[in-house]
Amino acid sequence: MIRVLQGVSEAVMVIIGFAMAIAPLGVAGLIFGVTARFGLDVLQSLGMYVIVVLAGLAIHLFGVIPLLARTLAGIDPATLFRRARALMMTAFSTSSSNATLPTTIRTAEEGFGVPREVAGFVLPLGATMNMNGTALFEE
Repeated sequence: MIRVLQGVSEAVMVIIGFAMAIAPLGVAGLIFGVTARFGLDVLQSLGMYVIVVLAGLAIHLFGVIPLLARTLAGIDPATLFRRARALMMTAFSTSSSNATLPTTIRTAEEGFGVPREVAGFVLPLGATMNMNGTALFEE
């Protein structure tokens, strides 16, 4: 049974790898279709949207989070970013709160000294309840 599940896992990983390889072509096709239907003005609007979202995320990452870290936790922002580097890289590469959860718990415990009981309760709860980042992409 274990060998069968490992085989299924490997097959699924190959399929996912194939999908990830052709995804840029799919996105390019979608953009071409929208541009052909609505003209180049839609790209300008989309570009402005991307700029506004990136600016908002930058303000949050480099303004709000360091301010909260300094005032509420007494942690220097440079120390915060250094200790959370692996966590941020995992979060960026997976784009999933739940996929990042093991790294988040380990970083909280080892990097910031959060007790195991607290990290094990609060972080999974926050990963499932605090999904406000997706609000940026809802219509």
